[in-house]
Amino acid sequence: MPAAKKTSAKKKVPAQPKKRRPGRPRSFSDRSSRVNVRLEPEEADALREFAEEHYWTISTALRLLVRERLLNAKLPT
Repeated sequence: MPAAKKTSAKKKVPAQPKKRRPGRPRSFSDRSSRVNVRLEPEEADALREFAEEHYWTISTALRLLVRERLLNAKLPT
């Protein structure tokens, strides 16, 4: 009969909180905001197709397009 292996009892270490990257929002509520956008049916279809093409949600695609538009916008001087 083979000898039973002894299992060593491991000390439980309390879970450490995840380190946050600097400049990141602290909670979901800090970064979430609602924006209502009215789109023409063909614009909505184009946005939906763009999102599906990249495997994104519609809100992610819209956020990216708005950010890109703002970065490329010419600000009044």
